[in-house]
Amino acid sequence: MNEPLAYQRAGTSDVRVSSRLTWVAACLMRGVGTVLLCVAGLKVVSAFSGVRYLSHPDPVLEFVTNRFVLLGAALIESLVACTALTLQRHFE
Repeated sequence: MNEPLAYQRAGTSDVRVSSRLTWVAACLMRGVGTVLLCVAGLKVVSAFSGVRYLSHPDPVLEFVTNRFVLLGAALIESLVACTALTLQRHFE
């Protein structure tokens, strides 16, 4: 009775449940990576738009403009997305 609940309910084979869970984990990592990469791309596009607000100093980081904060966030998101897309291969 010390087995995880997923193995207790399966009743057939631990391998089948384990492979199903790794498939779900790989799909989840692929989805997260894709969404983060799309959002990072949209941030880069909006950072180069002609909105005047982006040239103002950021309220929190006063030494940089809002444009550089947006580009920094896009860079961090793209790094996390690439990591998630790389790690999803370990689940397959």
